[in-house]
Amino acid sequence: MLASNRSFAFTSFVLLLALPLDAQRTRRTPRPESERSGVVTAGLPRPVGTEAIAHPIPKPPNVDVTQSSAAQNETAIALDPSNPLNLVAGTNDYRTGDAQAGVSYSFDGGVTWTASTLELLDSTSGKYGVQGDPAIAPYRNGVFYYAYIDFNRGDSNNRLAVARSTDGGVTWPQVGVIDDNSLGGSQDFEDKEYIACDNTGGTYDGNVYVTWTRFPAVGATVIYGVVSTDGGATFSAPVQIGDLTGGVQGSVPVVAPNGDVYVAWLDNGMLSFDVSTDGGATYGVDRTVAVINQQFFPLPGASYRGNSFPTIAVDTSGGPNNGTIYVAWGDRLGLGGSPDILLSRSTDGGVTWSAPVSVSDDTNGSYQFFPWLGVGPDGVVSVVFFDRRRAPNSEFYDTFVAQSFDGGLTFDRNRRVSSQMSDSLNDGFGGFFIGDYNGIASWINRVHPFWTDCRSANRSSSGLTTVVPRLR
Repeated sequence: MLASNRSFAFTSFVLLLALPLDAQRTRRTPRPESERSGVVTAGLPRPVGTEAIAHPIPKPPNVDVTQSSAAQNETAIALDPSNPLNLVAGTNDYRTGDAQAGVSYSFDGGVTWTASTLELLDSTSGKYGVQGDPAIAPYRNGVFYYAYIDFNRGDSNNRLAVARSTDGGVTWPQVGVIDDNSLGGSQDFEDKEYIACDNTGGTYDGNVYVTWTRFPAVGATVIYGVVSTDGGATFSAPVQIGDLTGGVQGSVPVVAPNGDVYVAWLDNGMLSFDVSTDGGATYGVDRTVAVINQQFFPLPGASYRGNSFPTIAVDTSGGPNNGTIYVAWGDRLGLGGSPDILLSRSTDGGVTWSAPVSVSDDTNGSYQFFPWLGVGPDGVVSVVFFDRRRAPNSEFYDTFVAQSFDGGLTFDRNRRVSSQMSDSLNDGFGGFFIGDYNGIASWINRVHPFWTDCRSANRSSSGLTTVVPRLR
């Protein structure tokens, strides 16, 4: 379970996210063996698990989005609904040394990419020394929003900001600041934000919503939210979303077809949900999506950190499941006593939630984690996640995608989309940090998963994608 004080934000993100491997090697004290249960010794045979072999589908090529030999992780991706060949992606990017807000764009459906960082493109993006926690939201006609945190290592100065591009991700000339804690001394830390934009054409069309966790200098963690009504130039005063404080983290907002704003987050061993019906001005009473069994990290045989944060998506297709809300998470016990990706759905605006169904279909009790959800204009529900079924209890993992064609009631056999297995020891941090989440962008008959990949021993982790065609 995540710590419910500010030390989690500053220690976990600052120390593990943004120190290059050489610095990690000189500063890290190895964990005792008693804390590394199940570590696979180098040279021993690795157990072979199950794989989705029922669909012998030629795998499309994996494409390097980030175009750098420096470490990349925490992958976010989105596409322009008015031009679905235009994709924008974000990562924690170490190409200039410490972590920066990496940004890449494509105008050919993800076949080729151009990569940089927000600060290299515009120095105003980085007031402080380190940026990260990328989150991307599309509007239309080439407009994208990029939320990130910006902080110093030597003091507690930090801010939460949103950059805006109007040319499909090529330039990012506007930066709107949500909160800037620069008073010196002990102060609040803004962490783990995510972003959504209203594309409905309704009353709140164009509104930009950001939710995040505040780790206060004094007191318990809180989930906050803001809204911008002027294209991300300015933001409202923060409003508290979660009724409870302490032990809350990992919030994600989405916009419903009617313009309501839905937010899900991890809340002391359960997943909570809230809704705003007035354009983000106020939120209602929290509802419980599910009581979950949080996954323990590090996983057996590995050293990287992880979480059971939720991912949320809503069907805006106009089809039979229009308005259905989906929440997925990694669960330690799943439905049969072994780890799985689980999903719950709501068809009444989040008032009630279905019993969970299993997204992952492995048969050897291996771990799946870091899911991310997407729903395309065709109503297909897609989930990308990391999976250790081919090498349980080791530092190795693959990337899989599962799809549902009946509104999240059942999922087809999972498909491995990474063409090679990742070895987390190649992450650039000695196996301790592969990020905290993945990303996926959905369109008609295809999805673009985006993940942290550690296949190469000759370089650090990279951000890879591929085009996954719809099976049926």
